Amino acid sequence: CSKDNKFVSVQDIANETNLHPNATYRLLRFLSTFDVCIESEDSTSKSFKLGPVGAVLTPNHPQSVAKKVVWEASSTSQSVWNKLGDFLKTDKKVFQAATGEPDIWTHFAQNPAELEIFQEAMTGYTNEDAFLLCSKDLSPTFDLSSYNTVCDLGGAEGTLALMLAKRFPDCKYIISDLPE
Repeated sequence: CSKDNKFVSVQDIANETNLHPNATYRLLRFLSTFDVCIESEDSTSKSFKLGPVGAVLTPNHPQSVAKKVVWEASSTSQSVWNKLGDFLKTDKKVFQAATGEPDIWTHFAQNPAELEIFQEAMTGYTNEDAFLLCSKDLSPTFDLSSYNTVCDLGGAEGTLALMLAKRFPDCKYIISDLPE
């Protein structure tokens, strides 16, 4: 869809993405039932624009989930999720069975581009949590005021600690993470 969120014809979307127009139209009609996109009221125009759900799938939206979706849709993530039943039955690690690698960190060492996708997704999850936790209105029962020190394990670039410090400025924050 267009950057200014105006209606775009199915034909233009299909041409831009090298997809079949009829298949594209059917997919967009389906997605419109979930507010991913909105179909024009003029049904003869066969045009769509982003809906509220679709907007958060774009990378520039303030509450974007785009990086999380890219990670969760990755072949590595999907391979591991496909082993969920095995994990639930055995309580044993399934990463190696899913990917052939002994663990996720070994996998990322050999696949730095995928590590970057993972890190961006984790930042997205953190941003969402930080947004909720730093607001007293959104998380009224969350209270760190009785603690002197808060340690954020796996804290990456420290977003969560920085946001929490706005709400609980008297705490000392420690951020710990792997060098990657």
